[in-house]
Amino acid sequence: MTEGQRLLVKSGDGHRFEEVLEVGEHPMGSHPAHKNLKIKTLNMEFVEGARSWGRMILGRWASGHLKGASLIYTTLNSFRGVIECHGGPWRLDESEVRSAGGMAIRVLTEGNVTANKCGLGGFSWPISVNSASDAVYMQDDARVRLTECSLDRTGRLGGCALYAQDRARAVLVGCNIFQNDHGVGYNDLVTIKMYGCKMRGNRNEAFYGGIRSLRSKLVLVGNYVDGPTWFRGRLPEFLGLKGLYPGDNIMGPIPDSRR
Repeated sequence: MTEGQRLLVKSGDGHRFEEVLEVGEHPMGSHPAHKNLKIKTLNMEFVEGARSWGRMILGRWASGHLKGASLIYTTLNSFRGVIECHGGPWRLDESEVRSAGGMAIRVLTEGNVTANKCGLGGFSWPISVNSASDAVYMQDDARVRLTECSLDRTGRLGGCALYAQDRARAVLVGCNIFQNDHGVGYNDLVTIKMYGCKMRGNRNEAFYGGIRSLRSKLVLVGNYVDGPTWFRGRLPEFLGLKGLYPGDNIMGPIPDSRR
């Protein structure tokens, strides 16, 4: 491929690239066993019915757009993402990213991902080897914005639909979060904003606070939770609720001091 070229993935038996495809520069250097594309921009569009099997490592100083993609991968390593993003911005539209055993999308370093109308997670529910560990996993200074996405079929080894730690920032708008071990997890100095999301049919609590979650910030507006709400009462340092609670958010009880 050359810089600026658009790749069209056609239907058929599926497109199978090397086990790991690298774009841009990996913070730890390129792995000799990976297929490294010497480009900084990648644009892929999938014809309906086309699928790709393999992992994509989107390194620093690179950006691109995936439309209509169907990316799948099977692994025994729960920390491997079908997409591993270190830079950006990257945009996914109307795509499916599914992992059996690992993560759908792992965003780290300075990764920046925007997904619209995408399905992220695993393949099976109840939890089995074909479930994902997490749908979206964020760390370092990662930035993610999800709009009208479905995060589902996760929980292998006790994961979340979305988990953020370190200094990560996430915005979820109109997302459907269901069939997960936990809903949204947070730890450290993260900020998560959720608007009009539905959380239902999850195995455990909708919000999973880590042991350092007292430094986290959550803003919840117009969300609906059907099931347990808070993990062990670990609330974030700042909990922003628009309007008079529970008028905007329909969910379990919160202590008066946090309203």
